[in-house]
Amino acid sequence: MSRVNPAIVMAKLAYMKQYLLDLIRFKDISLEDYLNSDNHYVVERLLQLIADVQTDVNRHLIKGLGGVQPRENAETAIVINSLGVIEIGLAQKMSASIGLRNVIVHLYDELNPEIVHGAISKTITDYAQYQRQILNYLDALEKNNDA
Repeated sequence: MSRVNPAIVMAKLAYMKQYLLDLIRFKDISLEDYLNSDNHYVVERLLQLIADVQTDVNRHLIKGLGGVQPRENAETAIVINSLGVIEIGLAQKMSASIGLRNVIVHLYDELNPEIVHGAISKTITDYAQYQRQILNYLDALEKNNDA
């Protein structure tokens, strides 16, 4: 029996949805405008927040499904794939997103603003897919619990 709390997951996904809506306003910003303004700080923060919510959701699902918590946050998406929550292609994209978040936050490497700018549209698309797959999984869990 699953110990996943759908209300917790849904609350976290609501935050993610708002962050994605905030990010959408930067979807069509040119690289030049992005580089010549302070908008990059807003975008970087939104990318961080979105990835952080993903990590929280992933870790909650891993715990609730009895999986083994990985040491690295970037591995959580791969673990929820192994638990049947999301597809492997999406898991790989989500892991890469957390990797970018780590570069933004910890400055492991020199932050390339062109890569961050390019991540705007990719994040919007990939995280919409992430939300759909998580919601589909929660629906399936609910149906299994009702059966």
